[in-house]
Amino acid sequence: MHRSGTKLISWIMSRLGVFMGRDLDPNHESYHFIRLNDWILSKYGGSWDRPPSVSTIRETSPVREKIIRRLETVTSGKQMFRYFGPSKYCQYRMQRFSSPWGWKDPRNTFTSWLWDEIFPDASYINITRCGIDVAQSLLYRDCRIHRDYRLTERIQNFKFFLFDLLTMKRSLLDFTPGLNRSRLKALSKCGNIESAFHLWESYLDASSKFLQTRVDKNRQIQLSYEKLIEQPSRHINILADFCGSKISAEQEENIISKIDATRRFPFVKEPHLIEFYEKVRQSPFMRSNDYDNIRK
Repeated sequence: MHRSGTKLISWIMSRLGVFMGRDLDPNHESYHFIRLNDWILSKYGGSWDRPPSVSTIRETSPVREKIIRRLETVTSGKQMFRYFGPSKYCQYRMQRFSSPWGWKDPRNTFTSWLWDEIFPDASYINITRCGIDVAQSLLYRDCRIHRDYRLTERIQNFKFFLFDLLTMKRSLLDFTPGLNRSRLKALSKCGNIESAFHLWESYLDASSKFLQTRVDKNRQIQLSYEKLIEQPSRHINILADFCGSKISAEQEENIISKIDATRRFPFVKEPHLIEFYEKVRQSPFMRSNDYDNIRK
């Protein structure tokens, strides 16, 4: 789920030697796979903030078969150049890229039913964060997205845009009106704490169904954001073992130094969020993830 610590996980994985893409955005997500996931969701009439039902994605249909054929073409063709970059792309095409690789995108929660057809041996990392903090973070991000940028920020963003184009990290397709409209939909969907919380529930429902019914236990790992930042050393080593990486004490300390442990349950400092928490703390997903008894 968005705002659940996925950026932190992706950053840690890259430090552990897992290639997460050459075309990363500020959230450590590959533009290439964002576009593909957005395209998949749009074929089902949805988007990241209006995801289609799991049953719709799972069922055999002409739409599903068309998507899978397209993904097979894209993942075996030159479109992967932007994700890998020149040297790694050549290794990938020649089937000589032996290093672990992957991508981070919360949309995978719904699209993994299709990606698992393309990469049947893929492993999955799922991280969960308290629904109140996720919902509040979504609302805060919406305010940042929809506010008017100052002139200096516009100039800075344009410089980044030109740099990404010149280095082929992004293409003009990443700035199409369709994708911009997709971002703007966040305001109507996550315009209040209740709708943002329900979106969190839909993501947890989808991820649990996928991991429980489709993925072997040895191909998945499920983490808690709060436990990760509370016990970083333990969880860093769990991730290192999962991806087959060796980590030195110095590398571990460097990663730990970048983790902010104060981000654990920040909602308890806000009276209106505590009030909302009391309303939803007994919901099924709050209980099943041990978020039903949080105290200051």
